[in-house]
Amino acid sequence: MKETQLPDVSWLEAYRTDSPNFGLERMERLLELRGKPHLQLSVIHIAGTNGKGSTIAHLRQLLQQKGLKVGTFTSPYLVSYNEQIAINGSAISDLDLQQLLTDYQALLAQQADDALLLGVTEFEIATALAYDYFVQQQVDVALIEVGMGGLLDSTNVCRPDLTAISTIGLDHVALLGDSLEK
Repeated sequence: MKETQLPDVSWLEAYRTDSPNFGLERMERLLELRGKPHLQLSVIHIAGTNGKGSTIAHLRQLLQQKGLKVGTFTSPYLVSYNEQIAINGSAISDLDLQQLLTDYQALLAQQADDALLLGVTEFEIATALAYDYFVQQQVDVALIEVGMGGLLDSTNVCRPDLTAISTIGLDHVALLGDSLEK
């Protein structure tokens, strides 16, 4: 595959949903099938309504200045799917992303009868790709941005060394509940 070709992310559209069924079981099962990469990383988990991206950018810069290899997982992407997964500010290459996508597409096809994986979402797959890639690339620390699932967000399968929480708002009450406690 030439480095200039875009990775084929079209098959992920089948896993896109506007009404996710939040929970960690699917994510834990998916990552178990890949050797539990989320448990092999030093993670800083960043949550909140606003300011997650800025917090990640500042932390990445500080950690890189200390000589660390820093992985970042953020969403959504602006221009290309690749930018969600980066190391030291450089997005995953087309070749590396395509290899991971191919691996996960095959894995999900092989596990088509696994009832737990039937409801897996695009965001859960993207999160798994990031954990997997960061282990493969031996990052010193992974900065993982929470999606919008609160306590049951797929990123919460990690065992963070540190958690940062930016401002919290009520933006997703229709999906998560009508109070900060929920």
